Amino acid sequence: MDLEEDRRHGDLGPLKDRSPPKLVHKILFSMPPGTPPKKVLEAVKDFAREEFALKHRYAMVLHTDEPHPHVHVVVKAVSEQGVRLNIRKATLRGWRKEFARHLRAHGVEANATERAVRGNRLPAKFDRETVIGVVRSTVFRVPSMSMCIEG
Repeated sequence: MDLEEDRRHGDLGPLKDRSPPKLVHKILFSMPPGTPPKKVLEAVKDFAREEFALKHRYAMVLHTDEPHPHVHVVVKAVSEQGVRLNIRKATLRGWRKEFARHLRAHGVEANATERAVRGNRLPAKFDRETVIGVVRSTVFRVPSMSMCIEG
């Protein structure tokens, strides 16, 4: 997967006066402290398999270096068939719901609610990644969701 080679020889070069198109999308799936990390990872694996397998190449890693378990996923922006992945707000809403569904399938109570509904702001350190998180309603009693769209 030589992305620079693709950029030079494909239609991935920058358009007039525009920054070059993304080669990959960075997505962060996050849950609150106390959520079993292995269940988060399994839910993300199931989600990625359904959403990206046989279409877009992807890689993921589970991080437990902070109190909240989270999984970083990097997805190739152009599919194996040459179709570009366009992530829109509606796409993120659907992904949140699917992630919550997969968490529930692994025994983690989860709801998908956007931060805008709760009036919360995303910390600045996440401004370059798409963040998808679901908070267990049993812990906080208020379903919540983390989201930031890379601009």
